[in-house]
Amino acid sequence: MKREKMRLILASAPEGKEKFIRQIEKWLGKSRADISVCLINEALAQSDDDCRWLLSAFSSLATTFGGKLTFANLRALSPEQLKTKMLGYDLIWCFGGYTNELLETFEKTGFSELLPKLLAGKIWVGSSAGACVLAKNYLGLLDFSISPHEKLTIFKENTYFLTDSAGLIVDNHEILLIENAV
Repeated sequence: MKREKMRLILASAPEGKEKFIRQIEKWLGKSRADISVCLINEALAQSDDDCRWLLSAFSSLATTFGGKLTFANLRALSPEQLKTKMLGYDLIWCFGGYTNELLETFEKTGFSELLPKLLAGKIWVGSSAGACVLAKNYLGLLDFSISPHEKLTIFKENTYFLTDSAGLIVDNHEILLIENAV
């Protein structure tokens, strides 16, 4: 897949990481105080896990970005409604959880067909599963795989191993690995 029109931040936990925030400001040409974010949180819909980490991530975004923050409920809105909603925000932030659950939701709701069109004009921040779901072994929008949080993987080639303080900045065809995004 060509990445010519995609601007992505792909990380285990990108929330509050200054290098990623500065890159977003640079791409948008505006201050974080004015950046609006559309949040996707579908990878934990069926989970009984302790999600305090997610509340902490939401809090971090609320204090980092001063523009409007909203959720896009993929299961409740049609693809056309999602497109209209997401086009009104500067970036789309997709949280982690279970990648297979996220992929299933994308496919069942039609979001997987809408996403490539959105990525041509929006910044995507993928946290954990939100990063993995774009990879070649899931939606196939990238020509590499991502393994967040650890150095264990079943993928043998073109895989980026991301610690919790690292991530990728994808600017069209360029990939920059940030080892310490703090």
